[in-house]
Amino acid sequence: MSEFTTKAQPVQGVPGVEPLARAGRMLFGGQPDAAAIERLAEQEGVGMLINLRQPQEMEKLGFDEATACESCGVTYVSVPVAMPFSKAEVGQFAKAVESTEANVLVHCATSNRVGAIWAAYLATHKDVPVDEAIEIGRSAGMTKRPLENLVRQIAAP
Repeated sequence: MSEFTTKAQPVQGVPGVEPLARAGRMLFGGQPDAAAIERLAEQEGVGMLINLRQPQEMEKLGFDEATACESCGVTYVSVPVAMPFSKAEVGQFAKAVESTEANVLVHCATSNRVGAIWAAYLATHKDVPVDEAIEIGRSAGMTKRPLENLVRQIAAP
């Protein structure tokens, strides 16, 4: 099994990021604080962080996430995902995930977008059947039914 067909399991013991789940080399979470980024690099071997939040969401954060990543050797990638997101955004996400073999943390504010974009990626780039991709997306944080519908639209031929 791989991170492409495995449901994510909760990760405990990393304060400063909630929720947090893992499937293979992929970690899925809400917004981490600066200390959590460092802990994830050390404890979970995270080598890339993909931020799905919009720039205006990041303005209120209180720290520069890219700088926090850089200070602990984590590659920072911003893939701002608007709602509803599109196949183009899923493609940007795919390019980032597929550009590394490192452990990857994908985050938004609450992990809802994370689970949805992960499900859409699995369905459109990894040939995972859409119902299975949605189940896996739920385990990665997707809790809202409209996001499931969006995944189905994006995965439709």
